[in-house]
Amino acid sequence: MSKTQTNKIVLSTNKLAIGYRRKKKLQDILKNINLTIEEGTLTAIIGKNGVGKSTLIRTLAKQQEKNSGNLFLNHKNAKSYSANEWAKEIAWVQTDIQIPVNLSVTEFVSLGRQPYTNWLDMLSRKDHKVITNAIELTDITLLKDKKCGELSDGQLQRVYIARALAQDTAIIFLDEPTTHLDIIYKAKTLGLLKQLCLEKGKTIVYTTHEIELSLQVANQFICVSNGNVISETPQYIIENNLLDRIFENDVVFFDKKSKRFKAF
Repeated sequence: MSKTQTNKIVLSTNKLAIGYRRKKKLQDILKNINLTIEEGTLTAIIGKNGVGKSTLIRTLAKQQEKNSGNLFLNHKNAKSYSANEWAKEIAWVQTDIQIPVNLSVTEFVSLGRQPYTNWLDMLSRKDHKVITNAIELTDITLLKDKKCGELSDGQLQRVYIARALAQDTAIIFLDEPTTHLDIIYKAKTLGLLKQLCLEKGKTIVYTTHEIELSLQVANQFICVSNGNVISETPQYIIENNLLDRIFENDVVFFDKKSKRFKAF
């Protein structure tokens, strides 16, 4: 990967292979994945539909088992972490799950504290402080007493992110955080993620189809194409025409000057 500076590596893989088990047999959809993700960076995973983006991010977040190879968190093999230890390091935001409509925003955000609460799930003074801070950071204070079923898609995205912040992890993974949002909320959501990296030092990885917006905010792109996974800076993928190779077709092309996709 082309880099302008070197920060602490917080997540890495070595010859990682991902996929599924079919009829008791492992089937790789991507293999020989060697990635590094640095502290405090925003990383976008891109590629056509069906190439394995969601499988990759789920595996990196340990939401599904890898097929082979190694995943490291802070240079320690991920398999050595207990489930609770991992939950204190990694937050997973899956935005296509249904939030219980009768939960209030504060109640849902409070679920992020589960790795820290006692067996009675009693919230301490510190827990309440972290929850309040997460709500304030995501600018949903005016929504905190509303039922989740009353919220718009854009508002719900911020609630999902607030729950991840309440979990108080160094790394956050999000699968398609801008799906079903209009352009204003897409920009606001990606802007919030960038703000959390810059101001709070969070390391955030997300899958997306919002290439043009992501070019403006992401530090790194993980590109999935034709069974290959490569990691590069936005500048590198633009200058070396990687977007045209990834999304090769006869309908659109990527214009370097405007940094936009255009029709032929």
